[in-house]
Amino acid sequence: MADSLGMRRALVPPHAGVLSALGLASAPEKLEFVDSLHRQADALGREELDVAYRAIEAAAGDELDGASLNRFADCRYIGQGYELTVPVPGSGEQIAAAFHRVHAERFGHADEGRPVEVVNVRVVAERGGTAVKLTARSGAPTNLPVAGRVAWDSVAPGTLLEGPLMLDSLDATTRIEEGWRGRMHQSGAVVLQRI
Repeated sequence: MADSLGMRRALVPPHAGVLSALGLASAPEKLEFVDSLHRQADALGREELDVAYRAIEAAAGDELDGASLNRFADCRYIGQGYELTVPVPGSGEQIAAAFHRVHAERFGHADEGRPVEVVNVRVVAERGGTAVKLTARSGAPTNLPVAGRVAWDSVAPGTLLEGPLMLDSLDATTRIEEGWRGRMHQSGAVVLQRI
């Protein structure tokens, strides 16, 4: 593939056959919950906001146990056709101030005299990812008897691998073509170079 793209270098990560699955398994979890509100921001007090968020915070906590819950509001100037999402620091007046700041950052201007509408209340639930470590099965071969084949786990960092060669791991086989050489990186990846 690298040849067909005109590349002279390529990187083959360890566990290439399951890399996407590893990413998914170790990624942080994040869910968003939204409820409509349609109220002018400066008319909203802390208690009224707490009531507006109560149901979706409960749903978020039930869905993603142990997650941190963060409040946001989708806001716009009254009559505007799009919203901006801003963090909710407390009162409706603070939401309006946050909206003006975000609007100025995004569009280069803000009209602080213009009323701000909270269209939706939003809760983002986040829980950290899990570290995943793959290990070889017990009894996995360290040296393969077939010429031109090497077990990935048997190659020490810094080792030069000359193509043509098959590099076998538990989840994938990497073919190093003739005219290419690879070097095992300390991370476990193979850095390929066109000769």
